[in-house]
Amino acid sequence: MAYKALYRTYRPMDFESMSGQKHIITTLKNAIKTNKIAHAYIFSGPRGTGKTSTAKILAKAVNCLTEGENKPCNECENCKAINDNTFPDIVEIDAASNNGVDEVRELIEKVKYAPIKGKYKVYIIDEVHMMTPGAFNALLKTLEEPPAHVIFILATTDIHRVLPTILSRCQRFDFNKLSYDDIKEKVEYILKQENVIAEDGVTSLIAELADGGMRDALSELDQLISYAGNEIKLQHIYDMYGMMSAADMIQYLILISLAKTSEVFELIEQYIEKGIDVRRLTYDLMVCLKDAIIYSSTSDASILEKLNEEQAKEVLKYYSKEKAIAVVDCLNETLTNYRQSSNYRLFFEIGSLKAIEKINANAKAPKVQETVVKQEEVKPKVEEKVVEQVKQEEVKPQVAKQETVEQKPATNNVVFNNLPVNSIIKKVYLKPESSERIEYSIDDYVNIVAHGDKRFKLELIDQWKQINEYLNYDQTKYIAQLLAEAKIGAANKDFCVLVYDHRIVSSRAQEKNNLILIRQFLKELFNYDFEIYVLDHSLFVDVTHTYMQLIQAHKQIELRDLPKLEVDKPIELPTIEETKPETNETIEIGKSVFGDLLKIKEK
Repeated sequence: MAYKALYRTYRPMDFESMSGQKHIITTLKNAIKTNKIAHAYIFSGPRGTGKTSTAKILAKAVNCLTEGENKPCNECENCKAINDNTFPDIVEIDAASNNGVDEVRELIEKVKYAPIKGKYKVYIIDEVHMMTPGAFNALLKTLEEPPAHVIFILATTDIHRVLPTILSRCQRFDFNKLSYDDIKEKVEYILKQENVIAEDGVTSLIAELADGGMRDALSELDQLISYAGNEIKLQHIYDMYGMMSAADMIQYLILISLAKTSEVFELIEQYIEKGIDVRRLTYDLMVCLKDAIIYSSTSDASILEKLNEEQAKEVLKYYSKEKAIAVVDCLNETLTNYRQSSNYRLFFEIGSLKAIEKINANAKAPKVQETVVKQEEVKPKVEEKVVEQVKQEEVKPQVAKQETVEQKPATNNVVFNNLPVNSIIKKVYLKPESSERIEYSIDDYVNIVAHGDKRFKLELIDQWKQINEYLNYDQTKYIAQLLAEAKIGAANKDFCVLVYDHRIVSSRAQEKNNLILIRQFLKELFNYDFEIYVLDHSLFVDVTHTYMQLIQAHKQIELRDLPKLEVDKPIELPTIEETKPETNETIEIGKSVFGDLLKIKEK
């Protein structure tokens, strides 16, 4: 017997064995239970998220001979025939190769015949967006009023190419990318069933590479088992997909930090000889530095993505937070430059040189005092109760420097608060309790992005730098870290789309309580009551790609109302009680004598 791929071997046989898509499964089960089965469904979503599997399970459930709620039973005559692909009343059609008017007319002729063995004749049309406009129009009337014994299930990865007249005749279900945990759990289950031993971290890496697609994950696992046998190690994945281990990437980062230019280029040469995917390597290096930055701020190893705790500490021996961010900027610029040419090696080498130059230039340059002095920095400090006189000539350069500050003119009709830091830090933005995640469909996100105001977005990006100031205060550290990692995907005066590079962070930000907290903080900071939407980078790429396809096709986007988060009440934030500083007689005398020239050190 021919070998059967893992994604076919472990295809779900009933609703209970499906991974993710809980909202869809619950709706379909209730429809079967109450006998409210629609005549036409359309399943849309990314590849490998369960559209065809769900269609087959639904077709099996409506033809199951078992009485009661346990449908499909997988034990009756009809269920067994469907599982063996010998059931005559379920017809699967590939619209990519049967997309013409003649094929649809032939289908319509067959629709009128009653089912042979089952209660319903089910037509599953895959990749329906590939049908021609003529074929769609030929299907319209039959799809609207099919015979009572017929159910149509249409599946597509590009819902926007399906005619609105078709969509209006179907019940629509949007399949989301599967979660990291769902994919990891399924991979671990299959490894156990196949008696395959996997090194720690293998299932996590497979789940990450799958990017929300279960079929992709199982195809990768199939290939790995063929390559490595019954014992899979992380190095096997690195070899197959041209990836570097965390240890190798740390070696590169250390050489960059130490400005070992010749050694860095020798290492790059080794990467090229091994056939490493340079684009992927650039991204992974950014993630490593991001992990180090997060660990330096939180000391929480559970949220690290590429590095473990020991590896994060090793990177921090060579990188301060500022130094790491400087290298991330260079790598991000390199990643952008890859779009301009297929010669990735050239841009990676240039990016490496820029990183070495940038961090070493920062290390050698004398520290220049900021022109805008934070309020807490100008407060007198007390150290050993010693009063020192400051020389007049040491003060003058600071005053002269402050006089040269140029205020950037704000965009017309865009006004931000620009409040002093200490007027906001009186409130304590603690980490809220875990709560449900708020997500929307790609169609909703496209509608949200279409509302965006580019001018307002650019102004908000410029103001976003203020958030870094709040990383230094315990009362705002949590919310500032959550926002500092975000990028502005789209915005206007009513909403803001936050995009995160990593799913683990975006999932946390999508929690309802965090969305409320973010909204309260931004309202206090910028004086705009934004509706907050959170996406991870991969989903935002899909949204923008869909949006641009519509623009390029000259399709007018009908703007709908923005989805709104229902908030029962705002989160009550504790406040810090103000206390008057203790007075010191010696200090007060010094103030009266020297005035602003007085410098006080704190013990």
